[in-house]
Amino acid sequence: MSYAKRYLTQRTVALGLTSIPFLAATAIFLFAPAASASIIYTYTYTGNDFQYLNGTAPLLYTTSDFVTVTFTLSAPLGDNLSGGVAEPSNVTPLTWSFSDGVQTDTSADPNAGICTGPIQDCTYFDLTTNGSGTIVDWFVDDQFSVEGENQIQTLSGFPSGYNGDVGSRNLPSPAGSGDEFYNPGVWSVSESSSPSSVPEGPSFAFLLLGLASIGGLARFDARRRTAAPGARA
Repeated sequence: MSYAKRYLTQRTVALGLTSIPFLAATAIFLFAPAASASIIYTYTYTGNDFQYLNGTAPLLYTTSDFVTVTFTLSAPLGDNLSGGVAEPSNVTPLTWSFSDGVQTDTSADPNAGICTGPIQDCTYFDLTTNGSGTIVDWFVDDQFSVEGENQIQTLSGFPSGYNGDVGSRNLPSPAGSGDEFYNPGVWSVSESSSPSSVPEGPSFAFLLLGLASIGGLARFDARRRTAAPGARA
């Protein structure tokens, strides 16, 4: 028994708090199973600064802008995941976010969605992993705004030899784009705990049973005290 549990038990006896309902409540508090926590896996891509800028002066993008992509999963990417620029997406994240230094698009947008067909006005994840589940090649593309006029894209291992990032905005004006054609960035992954907001089945059942026991034992204790000699009506 832990120090905290032993201390509370000793104090209960010392204070004379030995009624059945109190002991039942104390037992539930001390021994009820803890709520479970789920693990969220966050993958983050960080690109290199744009080298090629397009548009009319003053340019919308700068050589300090770059592409970042973040997406979350409830389980890590599998080993030897096979990509290959094949529609539809081979990964469906819980959430995602794209930025190119000028514009940002996230899965919280009411119009956001994973591509289920041709890549147009949707988000696309095509990932290839090695034997350790590390992303080694990818085609990650986000087209948004009306009819996908705006785009943030990063890719590596594309058959044409194009490996890099692009950010492009057509609406609202002014339009412009930034590119890093031949030097893709890197991926990283982190884990975080997300406490469950709903008790697990066994924990919830245990809690209900404990509450019911307290009510029943309280009634029993009240009757016992009423029936005891000298008890007041």
